[in-house]
Amino acid sequence: MILKFREFLRIEYTLVDKFPGLYVDMNNRNRPSKERSQNTIAEKLLLLQAFMAELERNDIIPVSPFRKIGKEKDAIMKQQYDEPIFLTKAEFNTILVQGCPNSLQRVKDIFIVQCCFGCRIGDFRRFTFDNIGIEDGIPYIHYLPQKTHRDGLIRTEIRTPIIRFAYDIIMKYKGDLLKNALLPFYPEGNGEIGYNYQIKKLLEYCEVDRKVAIFNTSLGINEYKPIYEIASSKLARKTHVDLMNKVQVDKYAAGLHAKNSTAVNRYTNMGLKERFILMCAAFGCEEFKVNNDFEIR
Repeated sequence: MILKFREFLRIEYTLVDKFPGLYVDMNNRNRPSKERSQNTIAEKLLLLQAFMAELERNDIIPVSPFRKIGKEKDAIMKQQYDEPIFLTKAEFNTILVQGCPNSLQRVKDIFIVQCCFGCRIGDFRRFTFDNIGIEDGIPYIHYLPQKTHRDGLIRTEIRTPIIRFAYDIIMKYKGDLLKNALLPFYPEGNGEIGYNYQIKKLLEYCEVDRKVAIFNTSLGINEYKPIYEIASSKLARKTHVDLMNKVQVDKYAAGLHAKNSTAVNRYTNMGLKERFILMCAAFGCEEFKVNNDFEIR
């Protein structure tokens, strides 16, 4: 039954139109629209395995069914990750300076700000002006990341400086939006009016078409596609991480501690000002400061 459930997770998207009544109360974001990846399936099976193990520990069931799967277990539970795909600084700058039609201006603005923040789309959509703080004239976004906060993994707020690119875009829409919203977000989902679809159209228009490798699980080979074909909100987060990594000095470069040594992190703690300087360097923009009314001083 577990193996059948695994197959159901893979092909569930084919059942949505056949049995619409099962999905009538489900929002578009959670309704499967394509075949689930091996990593997504493995993640859900790991949750189910943990649940079964708890039942076994409490003598509610004699033995977890996962014990009976045998050698197939490693294969169905394995998570594999492709090489990370992100925009290079040159590609990001192409989008930044490229003029575009009015139909793509909103997605361009939102995508640039998400690249500057580097946050998950679920957190990004909830931002309002209440998420903005100011420290020594440096504006920043602060929030509890939904994914790790929900799982009880972290309760410390993320504080990300707002660089000039993002500031100008935020101020462009200030006062035009309801409910104190930070930006005019797109609806959820992958349809033509959805954010992910619009990102693809933006990159295609800007001719950001570098070929990237995508592993085809059915054929067992890499396929090469233009980056705009596989672009989504995740590309913004990965782009932010890559740009920031390229401007940071390796803390272990001096050779005084082994790689991943926890001792190094006790010696120093990068403050907001240092992160702001690094972000301005990473994105190639000038530093600036604001007053308590979020106006440049």
